[in-house]
Amino acid sequence: MNTRIFEQPLAPGLQLVAAGWAGKCQDDEDISPIVREISAEYGAVSFDLSDCGMFEALWNIGQESGLGLEVEAALIPILQETIEQCEKRELNPYRLPSRGCFVIAVSDGYGISRALRGRSIYANVIGHLTRSNDRIVIFQDHIQYLGSDCTTKGENNARKDSKLHREKCQDRSS
Repeated sequence: MNTRIFEQPLAPGLQLVAAGWAGKCQDDEDISPIVREISAEYGAVSFDLSDCGMFEALWNIGQESGLGLEVEAALIPILQETIEQCEKRELNPYRLPSRGCFVIAVSDGYGISRALRGRSIYANVIGHLTRSNDRIVIFQDHIQYLGSDCTTKGENNARKDSKLHREKCQDRSS
């Protein structure tokens, strides 16, 4: 089943790549032109996480394409500083808006990761699209199925995380 998002097809088997750092408050430089340029070279579809968290982006990719996905949580790039700040404030780093982070759907995830790293952008293959409708995130000790509650339009926890994240970013800029 091929589905079109942004006029480019998504299909089972495409690899999912995270470029940039999930949950990051501010990007030191705008990497979006480079990500878009390299994505175009690889015939990839890139999803900007500036207004949503990693879980919401993954949910939206699956929802809009009608495909499932499997992602390894340990492969999602998150800075240790972000994890520590989230633990202090009881936030979920996977739900935080992530300026300067993208999810890329592409047939050659390792190739695009090398190309992005060659331009000083951290990138990592985190999973792949599947034929099923299940959106699965695999943690060390459990599997989490993503649902509509992971979007900012979903449950209150996503809104709470987003609001606290904005406060955290304001605290850091002061």
